[in-house]
Amino acid sequence: MEDDALKIIDELNFEELHNIKKDYKNNEFFLIGKIKGRDVFLKISNKKNKTRMDQFRREELVDQILEKHNKDIKKPLVVKTDIFGFGENKNYVWVARKFYPGQTLAPFNPGKTLFGYDLIRPSFLLSREKIMKKIIENIEAIYSLETDFRKLAISHSEFPRRYKSNLLEYNIKTIKEELGQD
Repeated sequence: MEDDALKIIDELNFEELHNIKKDYKNNEFFLIGKIKGRDVFLKISNKKNKTRMDQFRREELVDQILEKHNKDIKKPLVVKTDIFGFGENKNYVWVARKFYPGQTLAPFNPGKTLFGYDLIRPSFLLSREKIMKKIIENIEAIYSLETDFRKLAISHSEFPRRYKSNLLEYNIKTIKEELGQD
């Protein structure tokens, strides 16, 4: 690992427990560990990777928007993963998020049209009704956001089209069959 990346890890007092990805060629590191006793998912990327750098900055911005939204008790709460920190130095940008042990609700399948996560894992089948209810509540809360979407490089008119159309235009019968949900 390059000195600047090691410096970030040292400054955060990050204790590595497991690595997801250590790509020395592209200088990208996705690590699971602890910072001050908290479980953390730490992502570090070289600033030369503009796409990844923009993603990390957008993560921080989305977190700020959701935090501001969630402080208004009159609005529905958006359930989110907390960001503990974001920063950069001369060569790297990083973001530290809360880490939840376990697995995703569904395996990622980029060939599918609905989000890429279509087939719910068998271990969650008994809880699917409760899970789907929470997902729908969260989507509705996200639609109640009032923000300047230009900061996210998305126009306000594009936001519903970009995210809502997948649900509205997708065959509901197919969703029911794939999720085993009536």
